[in-house]
Amino acid sequence: MRKYFGFFFALALITTVAVVATTQSNEEVFASAELETEQPEELTDVQALAQVEADDIFVVLAEHADLSTFSTALRASGLMEKLGGGDAFTIFAPNNVAFDALPKGTVEQLLMPENRDGLISLMKNHLFSGKTSAEAITGAKSLEAWSGGASEVSVGSAGVFVSGAKVVKSDVEVQGGIVHVIDKVLVSD
Repeated sequence: MRKYFGFFFALALITTVAVVATTQSNEEVFASAELETEQPEELTDVQALAQVEADDIFVVLAEHADLSTFSTALRASGLMEKLGGGDAFTIFAPNNVAFDALPKGTVEQLLMPENRDGLISLMKNHLFSGKTSAEAITGAKSLEAWSGGASEVSVGSAGVFVSGAKVVKSDVEVQGGIVHVIDKVLVSD
């Protein structure tokens, strides 16, 4: 009986060693295969920087639940490529309440692919070149939007206003720029 026990014990030991060796070998093969397949395609430095800046802006906007409509519209406009181009920028982002104040169905209409030009025009009213802090805004009389229109700045006891929209939160830093939250959508005349 002892003879058989020794034989089976040796057989079990050899089988265990073989299984462990095979498992480790397979894990190494799978790990190297995963590394080979998970490599992203290479981006140029400018593309990588633009992607990081775009991602950063949307991460910051996502942290502010009251900017979800603006974030959706900005993404749909396709203007992020221009914001991620390396030049400093300022965004006056209307909060959700501001978009809700528009006539019913306006936002939905603007987000339709066939109305993209109108969406781009609207979004350009909220985008400005250069990084303009709240302190610098209060010293300005007007700011020029990407749309080419001038946004009048007024400062008083009720707060800071840009084209009639009150700045309700200022100096939200994003990579490459700054965001100020406003309570009104800036519509061109």
